Amino acid sequence: MSQKTKLSPEEKVKIIHKYMNRAVSLRGATAEGGVDRETLQRWVVQYEAEGAAAFQPNRRRRIYSLQIKLQAVQDYLSGNHGCTRQPYLPPQTCTSRNDAEYVPC
Repeated sequence: MSQKTKLSPEEKVKIIHKYMNRAVSLRGATAEGGVDRETLQRWVVQYEAEGAAAFQPNRRRRIYSLQIKLQAVQDYLSGNHGCTRQPYLPPQTCTSRNDAEYVPC
């Protein structure tokens, strides 16, 4: 059994560009990337939504602003225990792209 090699973000973008510009077929793109059809289609959706940044490492690591952290502590101390299962980004509290709003359950 062969070992899968992990593609760099640049390699993923290159394959997606070829596929989206119809330089290669779906089958050709999946062969070039060594992935299945579903994976390539997921990459395309991620690329369309976020651009090349979708494939950068550690993109899922959340960074919370001081305002959001304070809100979470205040909610906890007031007995309104909450969670961040459904984060959203309201324009007035967003300080960075990775900032997520604290949402009480």
